[in-house]
Amino acid sequence: MKKTILFLFLSLFLFSCDNGKKAERATFLKEHTGISELNYVQVSKSVVMVHNEKEQGSNMICIALDDGLVFFDCSFFTEIGQEFRRAMEKKYKRKAIALVQSHFHVDHFFGMAAFEDLPYISSLKAKRMCEGQLAIDFAKYKEGYMRVFPNFDKALESAKFRAPTVWFEGEYMLGSGDSKLILRDAGGHSKCSIYAYFEKEKVILVGDDVQVNYYPYYGDPTGNLNDWVSILKSWEEMEIDHVCAGHGPATDKAYITTTRVFFENLVAKLQELKDRDAGIEEVLAEVNALEQYWPDTQEKPGWYDYSIKVVYSKI
Repeated sequence: MKKTILFLFLSLFLFSCDNGKKAERATFLKEHTGISELNYVQVSKSVVMVHNEKEQGSNMICIALDDGLVFFDCSFFTEIGQEFRRAMEKKYKRKAIALVQSHFHVDHFFGMAAFEDLPYISSLKAKRMCEGQLAIDFAKYKEGYMRVFPNFDKALESAKFRAPTVWFEGEYMLGSGDSKLILRDAGGHSKCSIYAYFEKEKVILVGDDVQVNYYPYYGDPTGNLNDWVSILKSWEEMEIDHVCAGHGPATDKAYITTTRVFFENLVAKLQELKDRDAGIEEVLAEVNALEQYWPDTQEKPGWYDYSIKVVYSKI
């Protein structure tokens, strides 16, 4: 009887402690990131995505390989990365072994300090953009960034940057046996964009080459719409059940086709306008009138017209 009472007491004590720690973490997250808990999405048995709203940066994905955990993108906040890593190491009872960077836009790499002890992997095509980004005095331009990312000042407080430790060309493999994650160059959204394919569970991680239920950003001067269409077509030929995009909820292969059709129409419209030397106001009106695949309720961001101007100037 005494043993039973002692066991119940210890169980209640541990439960209370665990709840106390959860409350502390929730308060800490809220203070630093504006959210008190992460939005976890179980994409497949071995793949978990944190679906972040734009204010918290990009989505983050964890792939539980037999050899350990691989994280794809690190979002905007160190604190989100730390909490995600802690939760995944507890869930899968495996240690993190690598961080992979889809491309070097600030909302995808600012939280890298949560993984500072791990090998950091990126395409060699990203080296120039990475060097340029890491050379920026972000504090100096904080107010400008906050017009796009309202919580930029909070993210900057804990940000700690470094360059990747592993640069790959073309293709790179993590894991072993049938538990392998294949990284490949993609292009499109940016010259340095990559994707990851987990064949075992037919999951593809595509960075910002797919942006679900948002106006897509295609204004990176290194990006290429024709390459974007080509990579989307190649994914349509692959065995894919689940798609983890850089922004928005997890989706399926059909959304890749939806995205591809939009960009094909966009390229065709821009070429038609260029052929008759249309002025920029006409270009903006015609492109904004194209049938969109994101919800009508989405408010057009200020950078969308900028994206149109950038790609039109390059034709």
